[in-house]
Amino acid sequence: MIIVLSLLFAFTETVPPGNFYAIEITDLPVPAVNGTATVMVPVPANTTGTLVIPDEVLTGNQVSGWQAEIRETPYGRMLAFTAAGEYAPDISVSFEVVQTGDEERAAVARTCACDTR
Repeated sequence: MIIVLSLLFAFTETVPPGNFYAIEITDLPVPAVNGTATVMVPVPANTTGTLVIPDEVLTGNQVSGWQAEIRETPYGRMLAFTAAGEYAPDISVSFEVVQTGDEERAAVARTCACDTR
C-alpha cells in the first residue's frame, strides 16, 4: 500500500494557471471588401474590466489579411478585425497566457487565416 501511494505522487504533473482564448470565423461573404469589412468580437476580461489576455498580444497583424485592434464600444472592449486586402479570409486564431510565478508570459498559440473558397 505504501509503494502504491509513493508511485501515485511520482507521476503527478503541475500545470501552471493560465487563460486560453480562441476565435474562429468562417464563411464570410465572398464579395471584395477593399478594407471596409470589420468583424468585432468580445475580448475576455475579469470583473474589474482588465483584459485577461494583454492587448499587445491581441492586436496587430498576426492573422493574415486582417489588422486587429482593441476598440471601446458601448458594449465594452471589443477586438476588431479589419480586412487589410480586397477580400475577407476566414479567421482562426488562439491566444494563451500562462502564469509562471509572479509574472505572466503571453504567447500567440496558433494563428491561421485560411481562404477556403
